[in-house]
Amino acid sequence: MLKKYFFLILSLFLIPISFVSAITFSNGEKVFMQGNATEGNAFLAGSVITVDNEIKGDLFAAGEKIFINGKINGDLICAAKEIIINGQVNGNVRCAFQEIRIKGNIERSVLGFGEKAYIEKDSSIGRDLIFAGSEVTIDGTVKGSLDINSSSLVVNGTVSQNINYYSEEKDSENTGLFINSGSAVKGNVNYNAFGEIKGETAKSVLGTINKYDPEIKNSNNDIKTNIISLLGFLVSLILTTIALVLVGGNSLQKLVKKMVPNIWSSVGIGAIYFFALPIIGIILLVTGIGAYLGIVCFLFWIIMLLLAILFAGISFGELINGRLLKGKIKNFALIAILGVLLGYVLTSIPFLGFIFFIFGLWWGIGGIILAFAEKRKEILE
Repeated sequence: MLKKYFFLILSLFLIPISFVSAITFSNGEKVFMQGNATEGNAFLAGSVITVDNEIKGDLFAAGEKIFINGKINGDLICAAKEIIINGQVNGNVRCAFQEIRIKGNIERSVLGFGEKAYIEKDSSIGRDLIFAGSEVTIDGTVKGSLDINSSSLVVNGTVSQNINYYSEEKDSENTGLFINSGSAVKGNVNYNAFGEIKGETAKSVLGTINKYDPEIKNSNNDIKTNIISLLGFLVSLILTTIALVLVGGNSLQKLVKKMVPNIWSSVGIGAIYFFALPIIGIILLVTGIGAYLGIVCFLFWIIMLLLAILFAGISFGELINGRLLKGKIKNFALIAILGVLLGYVLTSIPFLGFIFFIFGLWWGIGGIILAFAEKRKEILE
């Protein structure tokens, strides 16, 4: 499930970070936000985080336990083993957790990934609840729709719009969708799971019930799907490489020609930067010296990783063309495509592929750093 929802997890934390406008930083074993309202956004890190006051912005929090007893005027973006929301969040909630309990009011949507989620009685979510995990229990009110992928979903409260439920678990008395007596579903129920919906759907569901069985995997279809997916990926890889060659032009060719004869120095520098940048980013965030600089470090690191592996593949093509083919290929775009495709083949080898991937990543990062340093030197001179 973690792999399936990787991009969901990524969106929880990476996307909002780029929009931070002001940060009040705090960290420690136990962090308390009390007293007067906090202006702007807040970043909190600690084992136990308790927010009793008002935050007039977004709250970014990470810890073992997070208690929201006050009021957040913006979004709540957090990660913790246990999250308990007793107060009010006027924006969206985006979180990763082992367990979350919502006892207060959320004005907008909740997007979450974890084990267990409880929307308790007298609590409310103003819009949608989107969740991937194990167990979900709705005792309160969800004014939008439920979009749930979990082993079980228990509805005892009110859902104002549709329920979209997905599960690949085998049907049992503890799995599936439970719509119990006293609940109210004012929209449709789209049930994509094995077995039947349990409970009193006739009295509780005002809309229509649509039942879909999960697709049973067929080995032949899987092979066809995998081949189509692979071809699509390779075409995308080739097009991306061509686009990079066209955009990079002569500058990219110069960079590649410098990376080939300096492989080991590039790999060494790349390894240092690969580990150093995220450590520097964490230090800047945790110490509060420069939260903005810490965020910039992480963003720069991510962008560099994406570019590095392509640069390494193109450089590998230049290496193959120069030393094995004796320069027979004259078109730089063909050289780049050859290197990227051969690099993909090498990184696909079990066990050794990971080593090739890390080597290429460090090579590409080191090449970028060396090229940047040389360009900087030329400007200064």
